[in-house]
Amino acid sequence: MGLGDSKDWQLFNCSEQHEIDYVKKLFLEQDKVEAWIKKECKLGGKIYNTTHSELYKMLKDAGFTKIA
Repeated sequence: MGLGDSKDWQLFNCSEQHEIDYVKKLFLEQDKVEAWIKKECKLGGKIYNTTHSELYKMLKDAGFTKIA
């Protein structure tokens, strides 16, 4: 799903591996994206109560390249 899809506005859930898998496949650096997400989830804070679209922006701001 691309930006603007209904899933993008749902809250991201750190405890769901399928959500991490979905998000990482949207970026070129899949292994690094997964590691970044897991690190941020452990730290808590800004990643909690984040929508998928907000998470995509956070990842782009962290230097990752979104596919299409």
